[in-house]
Amino acid sequence: TTLPDFGGGSRVWVKTVAGGKPFPIGGNETLQDAPTWSPRGDWIAYLSGGKGEKVTLVKSRVGDRGAPVRLAEDRIPPFVVRPRWSPDGDWVLCETFEGLSVIAADGSLRSHVLAETGWLAYAWDTDGTPVYGLLPSDDSRQFTLVSIDVPSGKRRVINDHLGSIPQALQPLRGFSRMRSGGFLTSIAHVRSDIYLLEGFRLPRKWWERVWSFGHATQP
Repeated sequence: TTLPDFGGGSRVWVKTVAGGKPFPIGGNETLQDAPTWSPRGDWIAYLSGGKGEKVTLVKSRVGDRGAPVRLAEDRIPPFVVRPRWSPDGDWVLCETFEGLSVIAADGSLRSHVLAETGWLAYAWDTDGTPVYGLLPSDDSRQFTLVSIDVPSGKRRVINDHLGSIPQALQPLRGFSRMRSGGFLTSIAHVRSDIYLLEGFRLPRKWWERVWSFGHATQP
């Protein structure tokens, strides 16, 4: 999948909590999205792409405007994927078109597919052993919370009816494992209205316009 041309783009900037001017990271990509910090805070991994180019996973050293380091060979869906750097700093959890994968953070392009595609959110445990994620239920109406053991790939369903999925392009933004237990996320709130239009006419088809014109000009 290549990045469509929307006539714009997005960039990742960094600003210290102590103040000062923000500064950009990476190169001159049209798209920079979904940043995730390394555990030591010296690197940021993010989705990168340009006009007509494939979206991929890269990393850039904070404060260095050099070329970003490519991490993944697999194709990555744009706009809906949120990579997560592992607590030990060795891997980045990211969904690709091949499935939910762990991708080496050292730039060796090594990766391993853990599960199928279609994840709404995912995160590492605090010790980095299992990962947790949210999938749609069988009827696509409920969140299903599961865990996956990274070394073995074994999956366990924790809760298959966690809550209703809102009808939104990105129903969830953010998904983090808390040290005290549980998870932190934000769920989209969707509001809809129904309107009744009176006296509204749909645009006529071409043959309706021709027929109306011919009928009007007859003697």
